[in-house]
Amino acid sequence: MPFSNELIVAIGTASAGRLAKAARHWSGLWGYPGLFDEILIRCNYRLTRTVARHHRVKKVVEVGQPFFSLRSRRAEVLCHELAHACVDRMAAAAKAKTHGREWASLMELAGYQPAATITLRNRPPKDVAPIVRPAPRVYAHRCPICQLVRTARRPMRSWACAFCVASGEEGRLVMERWK
Repeated sequence: MPFSNELIVAIGTASAGRLAKAARHWSGLWGYPGLFDEILIRCNYRLTRTVARHHRVKKVVEVGQPFFSLRSRRAEVLCHELAHACVDRMAAAAKAKTHGREWASLMELAGYQPAATITLRNRPPKDVAPIVRPAPRVYAHRCPICQLVRTARRPMRSWACAFCVASGEEGRLVMERWK
């Protein structure tokens, strides 16, 4: 299935199955039956305002945090992005506009009103925490002599302060975890 495992867990296997069935139906309507199997659909938790986007070169559709709050319109969002993918693969893709006639006709064939943006009426309340990945650990490596700081995602025991080593000092850095 072209859905990433993370997305299947997030929306549920039943919902993913319904979306996959609909996507295969749309790609058949559009005359490109293998389209859905060529595209990877995955989560991108950094997208906090964008519902979804299509990457032409990577052949990926990424869904953002607002996608998970759209219970009834997930199919429309997926159709919107797959229509972009289909237009990109057609012969006239070089001349086609992002939300041009070709894209609009595919959306109408699928039974949706062509719209460049989606209005989020049922946004989650502000007190609900968004779905985010945990921040990576960051380690600070500080020189106790000159207070130079270097950061890394893991402890770097071999690092030394080049300025202090050049002046004849030991240059050993002290590590501390930032986040």
